[in-house]
Order: sequence, then C-alpha cells, then structure tokens
Amino acid sequence: MLKNKKAQETSRSAEKVIFWAIGVGAIGTILFFAFYYVMGSYASKEMATVGGLETEILVQRFLESPKCFTYFDAELQRPFPGMILASRFTEKNLNSCYSVENKKMPAFSLALRNDAKETAYINTLNWAGADFNIKKEYPVLINNEGNIKRGILVVKVQNYR
Repeated sequence: MLKNKKAQETSRSAEKVIFWAIGVGAIGTILFFAFYYVMGSYASKEMATVGGLETEILVQRFLESPKCFTYFDAELQRPFPGMILASRFTEKNLNSCYSVENKKMPAFSLALRNDAKETAYINTLNWAGADFNIKKEYPVLINNEGNIKRGILVVKVQNYR
C-alpha cells in the first residue's frame, strides 16, 4: 500500500485505464464476431441455393430497370424502383429486357398479384413446363393507369446452374 495519497490516485487511474481497455477490447471482439456470423449466415443462405445470388441480381433487373417493368416518371425523369407499371407487364416486354439467347440462362415465370387476388402471368422464352427450382415473392407497388395498389411479384426460376 502506497503511503502517498497522490501515488494512490495515480495507481487507481492506471488500473481504471487498463480495466476499460480490456473491457472495450473484449466487447469489440464480441461485436466483430457477432457481425461476422450474422453476415456470413445471410450470405451462405443466399448462396446455399445454387444460383441464388445470380437469381437475386437478375430479379433486381425486373424490379428496378425502366427497360423492364419499372414505372418511369417522364416529368421527374426518374424511375421508381419497386413500382411496376401494369401496362408494361407483358411477355413481349419481359423478353426484350431479358434476353435468353444463351440456353444456359435461367428461365423465369413471373406472376403479378394485387390485393384483389387478380394475377397476371408471364414467362421468358426458355421457360419449359411447370417445374421450377427457386420461388421467391417480392412486395411491389402496381401502377395501373395512375391507380397505385400494393401487390406481390412471384418469381419462379428454372435452369439455374
């Protein structure tokens, strides 16, 4: 035990700094591994389905590209990702925005369903039959001549690699 009061205070300050440094280091390490685990499990879940990442990227084309189904406001000169223009949801438009010249490309069957349970179905040129390997649903907004309603885009995929 130190007899000098100032020496005791300095010793306690050093102990506090060491305590906090170890504590912050331990918490930082725990947070790092927790983040690594969460991100790793998400990525592995997407990659677990063969072609899952490729499919996800291709579906984003349907949801975000004005060349496909996305509503484009001419006045604002911008697309509205996630909002599908009902008049553009056609097989002709699908096959023009997603070329399947290569037969190894995934085939898609899309269904657009609104709250009233009305559904429109379209397929890419290389879609063959009713069997599919991956099925996902995406919430969207449907713009039908200015009337905007909630809907679901159901995506079925064949021929993934």
